[in-house]
Amino acid sequence: MALGLDHVHLIVRNVDAAVAWFTEYFGATLDQQVEMQGAPQAYMRLGEDRLLIRAKRPTDGEIRDKGGLEYGTDHFGIHVDDLDGTIARMKAKGVTVTVEPRMVDPKTQIAFVKGPDGVLIELMHRS
Repeated sequence: MALGLDHVHLIVRNVDAAVAWFTEYFGATLDQQVEMQGAPQAYMRLGEDRLLIRAKRPTDGEIRDKGGLEYGTDHFGIHVDDLDGTIARMKAKGVTVTVEPRMVDPKTQIAFVKGPDGVLIELMHRS
């Protein structure tokens, strides 16, 4: 029986830059940074959830940029307490907003941004 989601695993070009990005915008904290299978890897906490961020390993072969909507994982969502303020702060620092804040139901506001290496992230606020 599944007990819940364990982590989100991201492959990025620059682990340090991705760690800094998630720390700056979402208050994520770095638990550990190691080298594993020939590549830097970071373990972060985002609230009670975990992010595993790693660079390309020598054995990975070709890694392509995501070209748009495709089968498989599309995005992941992060709860924020002030969606409009978070988006304004991110825009001021040059983060690409792909979907502006909007209400999807009477209690849920969402927006989408591009994270490190184009990872699509949904920001959500529920009242």
